[in-house]
Amino acid sequence: MYSERLQLLLSPEQRRRLDHQAAVTGRSVSSLVREAIDTVYDVTLPADRLVAVETIGSLCGDAPADPDELRELIDASHDAEIHGP
Repeated sequence: MYSERLQLLLSPEQRRRLDHQAAVTGRSVSSLVREAIDTVYDVTLPADRLVAVETIGSLCGDAPADPDELRELIDASHDAEIHGP
């Protein structure tokens, strides 16, 4: 729920572009402005991003970093499924 109000002045060209984008996307001008703010002023801290990357990495177990090695493991797994161990 949004509870903060903001009043701002735009140039006629800025308003025209927002109105056009709103009409094309079927969204409100307000939602476009909120999205622009979230995109430009992303406040995710680098430490928080690092924690997320480490968490995702821990879910992968011992997956090889080398794509060729990973491809060999996948191929061997598929071969085992088709031909047996």
